Amino acid sequence: MEWIEPCPLKVNLCLGVGHLQADGYHEVETLFWRLPSPEILTIREINVNNVRDRIFRSGDPFAGEHLVRRALDLLRRHGAVLPPLEIGCSKVVPAGGGVGGGSGNAAALIRWARRYGFASLLPEETGELGSDVPFLADGAPLAWGGGRGERLLPLSPGVQAKGFLVFPRWVSCTAEAYGRLDALREACGLSQELPDREEGERILSDLRERRVVGLLPNDFVSVSESLHGEYREAWALAEWAGALAWGLCGSGSGWFVVLDPRADATSLGQVLGRLSWVRRLVAWEG
Repeated sequence: MEWIEPCPLKVNLCLGVGHLQADGYHEVETLFWRLPSPEILTIREINVNNVRDRIFRSGDPFAGEHLVRRALDLLRRHGAVLPPLEIGCSKVVPAGGGVGGGSGNAAALIRWARRYGFASLLPEETGELGSDVPFLADGAPLAWGGGRGERLLPLSPGVQAKGFLVFPRWVSCTAEAYGRLDALREACGLSQELPDREEGERILSDLRERRVVGLLPNDFVSVSESLHGEYREAWALAEWAGALAWGLCGSGSGWFVVLDPRADATSLGQVLGRLSWVRRLVAWEG
């Protein structure tokens, strides 16, 4: 038997980072938005005795242990009786882009296990794999997230839009981004106030009514701009194109543009594709 599972991505329509907690993690408040992804998982049963799981990937490389392996181990620890599996992961989105690429791969496996009755994990359990996994495994198009991302409040309806995910030639390490944010706040006396759900609701209302929001609030923007001035060029291009909204993907390095679904995205796509510092461009619509 073979199953094909789509792997979701996410962007943050707002992202606030609080104090470092005793457990070594920062509290966050964020508005998650699920986007379609070109990545898929191919899952097959291995009908041979004494054979271990096989996990392989094609496309863009990644470093370290893949989250799909950890998700498989997590499912079995929580009682899933799974046969040996061969799992192929078709990678398109660069690692370190801030869109939850690896998290979406893991979430696809968790949703597959839930759909076919192998196991149904709680958000605090899937959160062991990363802050984006609970949302991506949940299936809601939008959700307000708190804690480390495991406290979720699904929101509806969704937003009809299209746009681009833009991945530069540099990557962002999440742990390093948090460390730089802490250092910047200490040096400059920046506030650590978290956004509230009302701010997220205002952003959603504007996008649903196709009103311009502009640069979306994200505490990591100041860190990213201090390292790479190209982000300011990115925001100017999005504004020039008449975009509804634009912003940083999570803690970076990717960024995204939200367009009216009726807009012609051809000119913006051509301009973005010619930028020397852009590594990959992914168009989306939903």
